[in-house]
Order: sequence, then C-alpha cells, then structure tokens
Amino acid sequence: MTKAAAEPQDVVDRSRVVHWATLGLDVVLSCDDVQTFHELKRQLWRHALAVDAPLWKQIVARHAASINEVDVEKSMRSSVVYLAMKNASSKKAQLTLELVDDLVKDPTLEGISIKARPLLAKTLALVVAPPPP
Repeated sequence: MTKAAAEPQDVVDRSRVVHWATLGLDVVLSCDDVQTFHELKRQLWRHALAVDAPLWKQIVARHAASINEVDVEKSMRSSVVYLAMKNASSKKAQLTLELVDDLVKDPTLEGISIKARPLLAKTLALVVAPPPP
C-alpha cells in the first residue's frame, strides 16, 4: 500500500488499494502485541488517507463551498477509508475518531488537514448508515 500512496492519484487503482487495505486490516488483527497492533493500525489508516489525499482536499473544498451535501457524501463513500471499513471483517481494526484526531494533526501527512476531521467523522458514521436509495 506504501507504493500506491506514492503514485499519482490518476495512476492509483482504487479497487486494488481497497483490496490491500482490507488485507492489511487482517494482518493488523492477527497481531497479539497491543503496542504493535496500534502502530500497524495507525500506519494502515495513514496510508489509506495518503492515497486519497487529493479526494479529501476536494471533499473539504466542496463542503466549504456548500456544494450539494449528497454529492459530498457520494465522494466520501468512494474513499478508500469508507470502502476498506465496509469490507473489514472486524470492527477492532477500523478507523476511530481518536485515530482520526491523531492523523489530521500529523504534519507529515500531506493533503489531510484539521478541516477534514469533521468530514472523516461523518464518513465513519456513513459506514454504519444504510446506503442512500
């Protein structure tokens, strides 16, 4: 997944990244050491956000411009974060609000800012919400 994060957005095959993220979640879940589990979980979700940084910039800009909320939610539902969480076999390794708070403050995570925090929180809520008709 690190390689995918380094590629330009138009080169990234979203389904491949989601597949690798889902496999990564299984690896995280197999970790017995609590500290290693949390570090692997953080790295996995950091990479998922890095791959989607251009998309999150768009989502933040569209939300700030009060563009149609349905379109903003549609974009959230197309993110690697949303798709990987939907495919996750367990909630234990899923992204949490605490981890979102940590990641949006990470100065090395380009393209993801504190402005994305409420939208990432909403994306977490969309994972458990029924899809729109």
